[in-house]
Parts: sequence; C-alpha cells; structure tokens
Amino acid sequence: MKRRRLIASTGLALTPTLVGCLEHTDGETGGDGTATGEPTDEGDEDEVGAESTETTLEEQPCPPYETEVERTICSHTGEPDDAPVSLEPSPERSPVEDGSPIEAVTVTVHNRSSDELTFNPHSWRLRRKSGTDWEELERRVSGDGTVTVPPGETHSWSFVEVVESVDPDADLEPGLYAAEISVPAPDDGGWIACVALVRFDAAD
Repeated sequence: MKRRRLIASTGLALTPTLVGCLEHTDGETGGDGTATGEPTDEGDEDEVGAESTETTLEEQPCPPYETEVERTICSHTGEPDDAPVSLEPSPERSPVEDGSPIEAVTVTVHNRSSDELTFNPHSWRLRRKSGTDWEELERRVSGDGTVTVPPGETHSWSFVEVVESVDPDADLEPGLYAAEISVPAPDDGGWIACVALVRFDAAD
C-alpha cells in the first residue's frame, strides 16, 4: 500500500451502504473486552497485561455493531459450513507495518447455496474497534460493477483491496477490524451482510 492517512480511532464518519451466526438481534453491541487480573511475573508485566485485556474474536457478538441489513452471517461465531454464504478471512491475524499487513490477508465469499450470487464487489464497509465502540471508515470512493459467484464457488479479495475500495489513501493501524459486504440472500429476495473480523498487531 502507498502512503495513506491512518485509519484512526477518531474522526471516522458513518456512511450508508464478511462466519456462522445466521441471525442476530438488532442493536446488539459488543462488550468492553476488558479482562481483570494482575500479571504474576514481574518481568513479563507488559506482555501479560496487554494479553489479558485483548478480546478474542470468539467473544465478539454477531454482528459486533449495528448493521443496516436484517440478516447477518459472521465468520467468528460458529461453523461457516452451516451458512449458505459466508465471508472468511485467512489468516485472521497479521502484523502491520507502515500501514500495510506484513502477512497478506484475504477475505473470501463462499457460496454454498444452489443459487448464483451477483453483487457489487466494491460495496465494502470497514470498521475499526475503538474502546467499546466500532467506528466506520469514511467512504471516499465509489466503485460500480458486478461479480457473480456460482453455486459452490468462491470469490476473494486481499484486505488491502478492501481498504482501497473505501479509501485509497487510508493506512491500517494495529487493532481489530470488521469487513462487511452485502450479498443477495439465496431463495429470499433480500440481502445478507457477511462480516469477517481480522486483528492487526503492531510489528515487533
């Protein structure tokens, strides 16, 4: 990624518009992700303390924030094979340096339904967790187009592509991110918000 503005924990405007949780209750929000307890090894105080306050992906609800789509499928809350469609990250975690992941991260839509899915491959929403809240990256570009994922097939993007589809000048900061894209609901006529969580760590 070229130099970009940091995706900071403040100043991200909300804009309208990817596994296992098939349905959710509107308005459900995540907890503060703070664990209690003091480090027992004085020499490892910083490392243990940081680890104790980190919320695991499995502790996040589905979705981890309010979404505008009635149905949501999240990669981190159950078995994705149970879902007709899902968005799966690989890997779920990577160090980030100078605004870019050190290890390439991809997110992949899996179509396990009997219907082909046609949608805009640029219609991403990207959020970063700041404290107990999720803040959305302001959309600065708008991409049109369509992609069709046949039954039993997949379609992948790099996480860098996800960021650039929202703001080509943005940098990644360490933290927990939620990538969301909406796809047609098979046999439904509505839409499903597919959500994938990815954690980026500061490089050593």
